[in-house]
Amino acid sequence: SIEEAIRQGFLSNYEYHLNFVMLSQEEDDKYKKLTKALVSLMNEKKKNKNWEKENDLTRIRNERSLVVKKAESKIISLKHLLSIDSSKFQNAVIYCGQGKSNEDSESLIDAVTLAISEIGNLKTAQFTSKSIDRKKTLEEFENGFYDNLVAIKCFDEGIDVPKLEKIHILSSETSIRQTIQRRGRVLRKCKERGKTLGYIYDWIVLPFGTTESATGSKGLVVNELKRAKEYARLAINREQIDIEIEKYEQEYSITEV
Repeated sequence: SIEEAIRQGFLSNYEYHLNFVMLSQEEDDKYKKLTKALVSLMNEKKKNKNWEKENDLTRIRNERSLVVKKAESKIISLKHLLSIDSSKFQNAVIYCGQGKSNEDSESLIDAVTLAISEIGNLKTAQFTSKSIDRKKTLEEFENGFYDNLVAIKCFDEGIDVPKLEKIHILSSETSIRQTIQRRGRVLRKCKERGKTLGYIYDWIVLPFGTTESATGSKGLVVNELKRAKEYARLAINREQIDIEIEKYEQEYSITEV
């Protein structure tokens, strides 16, 4: 397990840091609408043994997930962090979700890449399934030609870059498997650089408005904090993160994550 590998010194320790952002009112309304449709379909499924709308269920789940993955506030928060301390994006991988970030139909990964290169003044490259020569891109990153890589899911498996020090999670699935894979990418030890510590920065998305108006979006908070708890569990700054998580659990009246 990762816990055992860290304890025995095969993997490095890590710090985990949270960036809380909020859905816009429009995004929140869409999330709630899709949640209602999802609940309705699931109720139909329970009542009907010959239910044949599994594709609809999957489609709505994916649409709702995209609302969170492409939340516009993530780009705003990212730009703010870049303007304060761009060093957090050096020797880093930034995980993005597929989708659109604004009305101009600019893809989220393009918006992130542009922000990093312009505001952070860093050399960045995209690492996706559509990248022409991923092996070369990875080698150039390892050799310091690029400061960071902006990636979609394909960076999760089969990639070994010991020098990698930081990951930024702008998009995530709910699976524990993915948290294990991503930690595994950044916790590899690197003797050449004297690396003993990794850094994980995670964007946690909250519903729009007050906690009272978040009735139809409470599940979003539960899912986001569940991921945060898993990453925080083995972090050396766990106590600090637990306090932050507990604060939001209390605000949204969440008793179990």
